Amino acid sequence: MQPEHQFDFWLGEWDASWGDDGKGINRVEMILNGKVVQENFTAPDLVGMSVSCYDPERALWCQTWVDNTGSYLDFTGK
Repeated sequence: MQPEHQFDFWLGEWDASWGDDGKGINRVEMILNGKVVQENFTAPDLVGMSVSCYDPERALWCQTWVDNTGSYLDFTGK
């Protein structure tokens, strides 16, 4: 399997829940010629999105998350 397809299992629409009453919807799709995973998350008090891609030079996955609270998160991992 090519590294950029390691998150294919995540693609689709997901019901998300947390705690006693947290609920949201997560829509995840492959964009930009199958090289980038885009996540769109919607909950009553939170709207956010992330983009993830595989960096072959560093052999790492890179993800950036932003949301309507002004959060900016930057992740890397294997």
